[in-house]
Amino acid sequence: MITACILTIALFALNEGPWEARELNEDQRVSTIAVHPDGQSFAAVVSNRIKIWTVTGSVTLPDVDNDIYSIEYSPDGRNLACAVMGGHIHVYDTRTAKRIKSVDLKNAGIGAFTILSDNRMIVSTFGSKPSELVLLNQEGAVERKFSCDPQTVIHRVALMEQSGILITGHSDGKVCLWDMPTGKVTKILEGHEKDIRGLAVSYDEKTIATGDSSGSVRLWKTDGTELGKKTRFPIHDLSLSPDGKLLAIATAQQRSRADVRRLPRTMSTHDIMFEGTVDVCSTKDLNTLQADEHAAHGLAFSKDGSSLIVGGKLRIIHIQGK
Repeated sequence: MITACILTIALFALNEGPWEARELNEDQRVSTIAVHPDGQSFAAVVSNRIKIWTVTGSVTLPDVDNDIYSIEYSPDGRNLACAVMGGHIHVYDTRTAKRIKSVDLKNAGIGAFTILSDNRMIVSTFGSKPSELVLLNQEGAVERKFSCDPQTVIHRVALMEQSGILITGHSDGKVCLWDMPTGKVTKILEGHEKDIRGLAVSYDEKTIATGDSSGSVRLWKTDGTELGKKTRFPIHDLSLSPDGKLLAIATAQQRSRADVRRLPRTMSTHDIMFEGTVDVCSTKDLNTLQADEHAAHGLAFSKDGSSLIVGGKLRIIHIQGK
């Protein structure tokens, strides 16, 4: 979901002191966020255009031909890819901001994708054809099809490259762990009853966080052991801190028309239409350590875990005690 909002940015470098603070007071739509692997920049979808912010400024990538579903950096940070409506994935060189490749998936909807260290991609598709999960080679051709239920849509994908395990979150609430070399499901994490809308993996690949559209959030070990759960508003995104000790939960729930009519007209479009929170929780017990009472539609921890970049009304939340 992409939401109208007032965009305010205050950026802070992760390793070299404060970034230049600046505000963009204009009505824009903000959704998905991706942090560069080196931690010194991040990208976000703003009014269906991709903008990259660095310490020295920002750059807007060339327009795309349709609505953007999601964005992701390659593991080496040299490329940034976006999935768009109509079944295309566009890949940009982050140094030149130029498009270097486009993959055409023949009008399929793209549920999720991730980029491997060798620049191959794993993509889930849906639409007029049965849902599929495919591995694309560097040229964008299908290298392998994974055997999955064609009646469910895969909304989230994450890869643990060190372990060779692929994780998928499905529309029926299942979370599947796949062995990449064989392409077979090795474990199914069951407990969610609604479609998976949030999926995050810790850097040490020992913890998995999942969230669904009913608001259920669960923590798991990679062997399938459940570590804990809690319930909030419908989940839009999850992010685990690099050290795996914190879990950020983004929620948003659309208000009823009656609620909207009672709210002040001076409030921003985002605040009028949606309510929710960003909770920063301890992964030890899932107790909330810090909360931001605004709806959010995307989030990502900084590389050092000291800040949380939050979409919707794009902002930075500084983590207490960091």
